[in-house]
Amino acid sequence: MAGFPEMITSLARAGFAAIACMAPAACSHVPVSSMLTLSRLDLATTDLSRFRAAIRVPDSVVARGTRMVVEMVVEGRPPEKNDFALEALSSPEELEKLAAHGRAGERIAAYRLPASAVAMFEDMRHRVGVAKAEKRKGSLSIRLEPDFCYRDTLPQGKLLFSSYLAAAETKGYVPLLVDFDAFSQKEYAEKLKLMPKC
Repeated sequence: MAGFPEMITSLARAGFAAIACMAPAACSHVPVSSMLTLSRLDLATTDLSRFRAAIRVPDSVVARGTRMVVEMVVEGRPPEKNDFALEALSSPEELEKLAAHGRAGERIAAYRLPASAVAMFEDMRHRVGVAKAEKRKGSLSIRLEPDFCYRDTLPQGKLLFSSYLAAAETKGYVPLLVDFDAFSQKEYAEKLKLMPKC
């Protein structure tokens, strides 16, 4: 169900930089080692064709898909937001890269940017670079929005999930949120009650 806790990563440098969590509760679930690794990732220069995202969820839940929302804020201009569906990856080679993050009773789904999204993202990066050259303040951020359904019964109490990101600079998948309880935030807990059965 769209609207699960959003994993926000704002990345770049010199006014277009930082790694931010969507809430203090989520930040506490980001490993320190991941923050250090992600600090080397720059959305202004990274190879978008190698950008990957992954979600680990309990077997009782299925990740039906994931959307990425890209937001650009530039001083003196209206905010701009684009979102698109990510492509699921199922090749053994790709899933092998996530093997170390596997856990009994849970499953992992991996995604990449489709070609159309790469082109859109490249255009936004170019315009962010122009704004930076003009000494304007701003930010470029990404937010992942998983869409889930449940297998047998609607989850109650807690729904723990983990998320991962990979790029050319990370040399593999890096944990973003680890065992984050989707029910821990009131606004998302209400939406979880409407999660459909698979």
